[in-house]
Amino acid sequence: MFFKRLAAGLVAAVAVAACGAPELDGADEATDEARTTGEQYFSVRRDTRRCAAPLCGGFWLSRVGAASTLCGDGRRMAECYVPELAVSGVSAAQLDFVRSSVHHSAKRVFLRGRLEATRANATQAWVAPATAASMTSTLRLAYRPTCAPNQRCAGSVSEALSNGRTTILANIDLSRASGTAEEITAATTAATTSIGIITQATLSATAGGNVLRVNDFATPVVGDTGGLCAADLQRSLGALTEGLTFPSESDYPFEFVERPSTGTGAITVAAFRAAFGVPATQAVEVRSLEQVFSWIATERPEMTDEERALARRYAALRDALGANLQNVQVFRYGSIQVQVYIVGRTRCGAISGLKTVAIET
Repeated sequence: MFFKRLAAGLVAAVAVAACGAPELDGADEATDEARTTGEQYFSVRRDTRRCAAPLCGGFWLSRVGAASTLCGDGRRMAECYVPELAVSGVSAAQLDFVRSSVHHSAKRVFLRGRLEATRANATQAWVAPATAASMTSTLRLAYRPTCAPNQRCAGSVSEALSNGRTTILANIDLSRASGTAEEITAATTAATTSIGIITQATLSATAGGNVLRVNDFATPVVGDTGGLCAADLQRSLGALTEGLTFPSESDYPFEFVERPSTGTGAITVAAFRAAFGVPATQAVEVRSLEQVFSWIATERPEMTDEERALARRYAALRDALGANLQNVQVFRYGSIQVQVYIVGRTRCGAISGLKTVAIET
C-alpha cells in the first residue's frame, strides 16, 4: 500500500511538472477561500500531449473566474492536470458522456468539486451545447432556491462564479441563447431547479426587476440517484432554515456542516467523534430524527396560525433531511450548552447536515 501511494504521488508530481504552465505564487489567495463544502467551480479541457498515460491524456482544470488554480499537490498554477475525473451520483453512461464531451473540441464542460492529487472529484457536472463558444469568462449560475412552505421565495437567483455574489432575478431570458430548441427547453427547465445552469450572460435592470440575458449556457448532468450533495444541499437547507431556530430555553440558529467520509451505512458514535473532533472522554447521546422533530413539527388544535406555520416549517426541514440524507441521526453532547448535530450520509458519501445548540439548565 505504501508503494502504491508513493507511485501515485510521483505520477501526479511528474504530470504537473511536465505541463509547462508557470507556477503562480500567491495569486488569488484572497478569493480562494473554500466554501463550507470545500468545493469550487472548474472549466475542463482535454490534454492533447502525446506521452504514456497517466502522464498524458487526462484533463486540464482551471478554476472559473480566477487567474490561478490551487492544484491537488498544493501548488498554485494557471491550470492543473489530473489523469482522471469522477462525478458522484451519475451512471456509468452519464460519466462517459461527460468525459466524451471534454474530448469534443467544440463543447464546454464545467465541474463543481475538489481537486485531488490524481483526479478531479466532482459532485456536479454541466455540459454546454457545441454552439456555446463564448463561455470563457464572467460566468454565472442561474438557479431557483428551495423554499419552505409559507416562506416567501426569492425567485430565481444569479450567482457570479468569480466571487459568489448573488442577484435576485425577475426573469431568465434565453431567447438569444445559442442551441437547438430541445437544448434551450432543457436549459429553461434546469434553471428552475436548485442545481441550475451555468451561463455566459449579462444582467439588465428593468422596471420589473433584474433580467439575466443568456447568450450561452451549460446544462447539468443529473444523476440517476436521488438526494442533493454538497453546495446544492447546503443551499437547500439554508433556504429551509433561514430565520428558523432550534427551540430550547434559548433558541439558536442552524448551521450547515459537512465532513468527508469513506464509510457507509449508519454513522457510529466513533465515526461522529472522528468527523467532528469530539474527544473520547465526552459522552455522546444519540437520538432519532423523529424523536427530535415529533413535537415541534406537529400541528395541534390549540395552536395559533403563526404556530401552525412554524410547525409546518419544522416538518419541511425534517422531510428535507430525511429525503437527502441516509441514516439520519441526532448526536448530542455537553451540558447546559448542548451541542446538537443532525447528520447523515449524502449520496456522495459525505457526512452532512445541521448543527445547532440547545440550552438545558
